[in-house]
Amino acid sequence: MEWSFGSPIWVNNEPEVEIACNRILANILALPACQAFFEELFILAAAIPHIPVKVTYVTGNHDRAINNYASLQQRIRKQFKSIDLKICNYLHLNKYSLLCRHGHEWDDTCFGYEFARKVLDLSMKGRFDPACYKVQNIGEVITAEIMGGIIYRLNNTFQWQGRYDELINHIKDINNVRPALSAINCLFWSTSEEFNNEQKNDITEALWKSLEVFLNTSLAQMWIKLYIDLPLPGKISKSFLLLNNLLKDDNFDSLHKVLEIIKAAGKYFKTPADIYLKGAMADFARYPKVRFVIYGHTHQAKDVIIENKKEKGSYRYINTGTYLPQIEEAKVNGFGISKRMTITFIYSKKENGSSKGEIYIAGILELFER
Repeated sequence: MEWSFGSPIWVNNEPEVEIACNRILANILALPACQAFFEELFILAAAIPHIPVKVTYVTGNHDRAINNYASLQQRIRKQFKSIDLKICNYLHLNKYSLLCRHGHEWDDTCFGYEFARKVLDLSMKGRFDPACYKVQNIGEVITAEIMGGIIYRLNNTFQWQGRYDELINHIKDINNVRPALSAINCLFWSTSEEFNNEQKNDITEALWKSLEVFLNTSLAQMWIKLYIDLPLPGKISKSFLLLNNLLKDDNFDSLHKVLEIIKAAGKYFKTPADIYLKGAMADFARYPKVRFVIYGHTHQAKDVIIENKKEKGSYRYINTGTYLPQIEEAKVNGFGISKRMTITFIYSKKENGSSKGEIYIAGILELFER
């Protein structure tokens, strides 16, 4: 399916897209891990019938389509049965002085606000306009056409499925690399030991084709317009023309040249490391009574004390991190993986058995596997 726009302009509303999204969601919900999650919720609800169990689902960039198709929300609600479920773009609870967002709202690669405003010329009521959460973003195309495209071509064009399933799973983990710009470099760094020459050639050809398809999508070409007016050095602006020429030269050496070009260009495009902290500061200003701003998205667990007021307590920016393997580029050479599970609890002293009504945070838990 071509990454194009329908009506309204920021959404591809072809029926086939909604059908495909429902099929994908059905497969996800059928996974043992998802079914185990629901079972635990039902056990909890049955154990405390006098206390209603409520679940708030804050959508992010990977589940953008949930904002577009009511059928997806209905399918999710059906899974939760009698449990009270709320699906939203953010959660604001005065009782806990709490604001939760996914956090992708500050990442222009994964959120369509700047794209809709500057390229599509749409009128938005600010960054958090509900319409912004429906806009297709370039991150979706990168994940589907490059990372997903490599897997598809290895399994189907080169018949890896059933022969090299373990290596396919290894490549799938590359999608957990942060920053995401380093994912392709991580793939080729790992080939030095994990893959033989024939497999390297298969990966090279699969990546070439995936890059070519990605660069030729109408959405990718439109998204580049966001950067046209940047004062890029001539070396970088010419690099985009060189990319097209190198794509015609299908070999390992020219692919490495492409990676260096992407890496060099990325220095001008990548999001500043502290953009989420700045976003949290903006949310504190927007919600004066909030003391806890919680994001996810980056996969990096954080607990940053912004300010401590004696009469009210601390103001914190918290990132809940991830339960997925986190792969990070090393400072000197190579990549490292951390398997961690992070979780955050916000509760009042009264809920913790105290008569006072102050709000407290239970610390972030990280589990490291050696």
